[in-house]
Amino acid sequence: MVRAPVGVAGLCGLYNLPLLAENHADCPAYEEFLQAAFGGDESVWLRASPTVLAAKMGGERWEKGRCVVLASSAEDELVEGMQRDVMARALEERGWVRRGADGAGPDGRELVLLDIDGRHDDAWREGRGVARAIEVLIGRLFGGGPGPKEGEFF
Repeated sequence: MVRAPVGVAGLCGLYNLPLLAENHADCPAYEEFLQAAFGGDESVWLRASPTVLAAKMGGERWEKGRCVVLASSAEDELVEGMQRDVMARALEERGWVRRGADGAGPDGRELVLLDIDGRHDDAWREGRGVARAIEVLIGRLFGGGPGPKEGEFF
């Protein structure tokens, strides 16, 4: 049996698939991508969206979950920042508390919104975005915080 993680990091993520299609209605490639992955039924897109699946990330379904890092870049040309915003809102509705608001939630659940640099693929192609998201996640879980500057933990 695989045990659930204590933390996860999302990087330039697609969190609400119908919203992605709506925001990019002028670019057929987005709908083609979604149809290739999930078929043409938009209700399936919604059910497959992490914002809907966030209901499984509450205390009763993800008991050991302690930290979620959602990283995005203002320079991302493919995925708008609204995707991170709707995921953050979905998690907050499940009791996750943004870092800096009141610490962690009542059951120790913390949500960190991380701004990274670069275009969409730069996050993993160059590795800095991935490294920073992991650094912040590990720092929050085991080191008390991400630290004031990049590179503090690694």
